[in-house]
Amino acid sequence: MPTYKLTYFDIRGRGELIRMLFVLSGKEYEDKRVQFADWPKLKPTLPGGSLPILEIDGKVYTQSLAIAQYLAKEFKLSGKTSLECLRVDEVVHTAEDMLQAMAKSMFEKDETKKKEMIEKLAKEDVPRFTKIFESFLTENKTGFFVGNSISAADLAVYNVLESAITKLGEAALKDSPKLLENRKKVAADSKICNYLKKRKQTDM
Repeated sequence: MPTYKLTYFDIRGRGELIRMLFVLSGKEYEDKRVQFADWPKLKPTLPGGSLPILEIDGKVYTQSLAIAQYLAKEFKLSGKTSLECLRVDEVVHTAEDMLQAMAKSMFEKDETKKKEMIEKLAKEDVPRFTKIFESFLTENKTGFFVGNSISAADLAVYNVLESAITKLGEAALKDSPKLLENRKKVAADSKICNYLKKRKQTDM
């Protein structure tokens, strides 16, 4: 049985989908959290100079989506057919696009620009993505993005919507009933529920 060690910042960000895949699968892993103050010293030592990295039996792998997609396949959370796998990847990549849009305002230091960016998120970006996610759920009709159980797609969307709610409040999903129901289904899983109760609260 392989050993896993995830290294990422002490936030949700691009590491959280990976963490939630481990949680849902029940697989053990080491969750190493890097403080931002330590990042300048650590960065030059990493392949590509970026996080997250996943060590599998001591060998280092990079790129958050590649890691997540690998684990989803290993843990049987990526769909049961090739077309289901395609849809899972489609949803995961869409969630990543939304996460990138959300992250821009987090690192903006000019308060005026930051306010403008958050307003754009509320009026344009978040509604655009929630509409896309709603359409996926409407098409599948089970309350999940793919099949009739939680997959990497559900976890990816749950994670990015956490950031939207943190920034914009519950109103961010006021016109997204299917997304709200999907979030309830994900949070109702016993492993995920226990994890959500214990995890550290962060902005992203």
